Parts: sequence; structure tokens; C-alpha cells
Amino acid sequence: MHGFVDDAARAAFGEAVRAIERESAAEAVVTVRRQSASWVHAHILVGCVGAVIAHAFMLYSDHPFALLSLLIDPIVAGVLVGLASTVVLGVKRWLTPRRALRKAVQTAARAAFYDKGIRRTRGQTGLLLYISIAEQMAEVVIDDAVDAATPAAEWARAVAEIDQAVARGGVATARAFAALAPALAAALPRSPDDVNELSDDLHVGEHVDGATAAPGPDVDGEAPP
Repeated sequence: MHGFVDDAARAAFGEAVRAIERESAAEAVVTVRRQSASWVHAHILVGCVGAVIAHAFMLYSDHPFALLSLLIDPIVAGVLVGLASTVVLGVKRWLTPRRALRKAVQTAARAAFYDKGIRRTRGQTGLLLYISIAEQMAEVVIDDAVDAATPAAEWARAVAEIDQAVARGGVATARAFAALAPALAAALPRSPDDVNELSDDLHVGEHVDGATAAPGPDVDGEAPP
């Protein structure tokens, strides 16, 4: 997958947040996670397949193997293959039902919405774009004022476009997110005394490769100094 935490993606997400907040009262936050659940079952399945293949190879090989090797080596091979599969994010997605992936992403996104203090904005105008790389999905969680003001059908279409853009990388996802600005501006126009309550920096989960987590909002929902 294309980068979600490189310089180009960070710049694109920053501009998307600023575009939304320039035109509307929404307080937008973007967070990226490597995965929303451990999906251990996928690696166990891959390890079992590796063990079976290793055992079959030993049985049909012209090279003679000791009985102890026939018992132990396939297990070792399975463990190694299972561990190796943890670095391939697609394995989790390929071996997990899409409904389970979606549920895990939704659950993690809603937890992040509260953990990052987005639920505590004064006008209940918080908006979280949560991106989960392994599941290749995005979820948009909105507070009560945004939910009440935005037309449901139009909003659902826009969110679906963001979700589909994840497969095309960080910059494409950021552009799809920025496309929410006109709808938010119409539903929640920005007031002259609007105050930026949340950090505009990209929030990165601690397990995203090659990334450093940006500081999140404190317990009062304010961006740290």
C-alpha cells in the first residue's frame, strides 16, 4: 500500500483538516493505525499450512529424515512461517471475513473518538477520520451536532468514497476526506469566534511502521501546547 505516514500523506491530511476547519465549525482529527485487531487466527492458519507443506515435503522427499525430525521439523517450520506472515498486512485481510474486519475497525474508531477527547468539543462538532492499514478500511465517527446537521444519504456516499480511497493510499484518502468540506460548511458554517479545540497533526498509532505518534488531545479535549 502507498504511504499513510510519509511527508506527502502528512501534508495532504493536514491540508484536508485545515480545509474542513476553514469552512465549517467541525473539529477534524485524523488518526492512522497499523491494524485494529491482532487477527492471530490468520497467522495460525498460515503456520498450519506451512507445517503441513513441510511435513509433506519430508515424507515425499528422496532424502531420509529421522523420525524425530518428522515430528519436530514441521512444527518449527509452521511457527517460523506463521511469524513471518505477521509482516504481511494483507494476510490478515485475506483470511478474515470482511464483516469481522469492519466491526473491528468500527469498534476501534469509536474507542479512539473518546480516547482522543474528540467527544468533548464545546459544540459537539468533533469529527474523526480513522484509518486502519491492515484492514484497508476507514471509518468516520462524528459527534451529535455533525450528525444532526448533515444529510444522511449525502454523508453516507461521501464516507463510502473515503473508505474506497484507502486502497489508493494516503494522499488519495486525504483528498476524499477534504471533499467533506463543502457539505460541512453548508451544515455547520464556521462562526467568526470559532476556536480550534483539537490538534491538527496526524495522530499515528504506535505500531505504524516508520512513524512517530503525534501528541493527541489531553483529557479536556484541548490540543497540547
